Amino acid sequence: MSKKIIPLFIAAILVILSFMSVCSNATDIMYNTYHRRIYSETKSKNSSNDDNRGAKNSSNNEFTYETIDVRNMDEATLEKNMIEDFKNVSNFNRDIAGWINIPNVGYFPVMQCNNNSYYLSHNEYKEVEQNGAPFLDKDCDGFRNVSLIYGHHYSSGKMFGGLEKYKEQDFFFQNEFVTIYDGKYFYYYKPFSIYLFKSRTYSVQVTFDSLQEKEQYLQEIANCSTFVSDTPLGCGNSVLFLQTCDYSFYDARLVIAFKRTHTKKI
Repeated sequence: MSKKIIPLFIAAILVILSFMSVCSNATDIMYNTYHRRIYSETKSKNSSNDDNRGAKNSSNNEFTYETIDVRNMDEATLEKNMIEDFKNVSNFNRDIAGWINIPNVGYFPVMQCNNNSYYLSHNEYKEVEQNGAPFLDKDCDGFRNVSLIYGHHYSSGKMFGGLEKYKEQDFFFQNEFVTIYDGKYFYYYKPFSIYLFKSRTYSVQVTFDSLQEKEQYLQEIANCSTFVSDTPLGCGNSVLFLQTCDYSFYDARLVIAFKRTHTKKI
């Protein structure tokens, strides 16, 4: 092999490896299915005592897992599953605030308690678990006005790691509706902003003294966004923030802000 051909051959290999790396990053982000617990009916009836945080004791119950993948479900089937999963968890833990489906990212319970650290290390059954569970900020009044949900970020895509996909413009604008069920209503959202911030100097605001203050805040978010929807966002819109860690710089946080498009009561 001539000396001229060798550099060209090496360059070609590097280009191929680089392309494969980009493709791998896009395809290796896992989708989060949900592992529904199916409890023994007899055992469940014997578990009637609540602990001091409002969860029934499930440690002595026998159960199996059923994997729930909602990606190919129609809307009616998706909603049916969200209702069932919400009820199943609420039988054991009154901290359940809702259920969220983020298309092409994952399907999760959403917890809420008076401690924003608790569900960083506990699952929806209040068992210690490294992955934790997505949870609603303690200062949020459900999903009525401004809601902020936190979740861990794993580079594999586990938990809220899949929110990385919203950094791609096509995904941001074309992904399907995010759906939340809170036990009474289904809420549907579309993104209007994505941005990064340094957690030690900034935090997402969830309470406002007036509509004017809220409107000004949302405009400030739009001004610092990587992408922003051209759909008008009135200050009366209900807003959902999804927040997770980011590795673009030290102590970074990634936030995708959504506006509610419509609501449906069951």
